[in-house]
Amino acid sequence: MNHVESQVQLMAASLTGQEGVPAPDVVSERLRSCMVAFSGLAQNFTPEQFTPALRQRMQVISQTLALQREHLVRMGAITAQQAQVLVPQQRDGHTYGEMASTAAPQGGRAAVSKLYHISG
Repeated sequence: MNHVESQVQLMAASLTGQEGVPAPDVVSERLRSCMVAFSGLAQNFTPEQFTPALRQRMQVISQTLALQREHLVRMGAITAQQAQVLVPQQRDGHTYGEMASTAAPQGGRAAVSKLYHISG
């Protein structure tokens, strides 16, 4: 349980960008491994081994992980919004936007151009 708690704390440090702390994806994998190992051990616990103190520690871990997940969802939404501002989605099938009429000057109503992937 101590190892799981330390990994949860390490994840918090990683998410806040503290120096010397591994990246969130690395910490996430370590935390997952710790939780799987603890889960395997806990399956063999007797009801008496789930003391009120242990249950409280498990609840704190659960609440902390829920807050971290919520933080990541918010950060993902913010990142998606920022990406949308930088690279808006194309609304139609034309590369340089649709023309209102053939009489409009060339490029007069250009929209955002599409980004193309060139493999090679």
